[in-house]
Amino acid sequence: LTLLAPYTRFPDFIQPYPSVVLPLTDGEFTLEAGDWSRRRLGTALHYPAGSHFAVRSTARPLMMLWAHLLQSR
Repeated sequence: LTLLAPYTRFPDFIQPYPSVVLPLTDGEFTLEAGDWSRRRLGTALHYPAGSHFAVRSTARPLMMLWAHLLQSR
């Protein structure tokens, strides 16, 4: 679970594991340094392993839930 204050950018990083992000409030997301897109509450986002990922909040705090697949069977 991650909470960002208003007008905060989560540091860009390379996602080491496949993951799903579920915004619990509105926020903006980008993949592979592409355009920013606003995602609303309940819009699940999938990020494959090795993808370049960034997140930022807008005028309101952003809360999001992360789930990672640490290893496959």
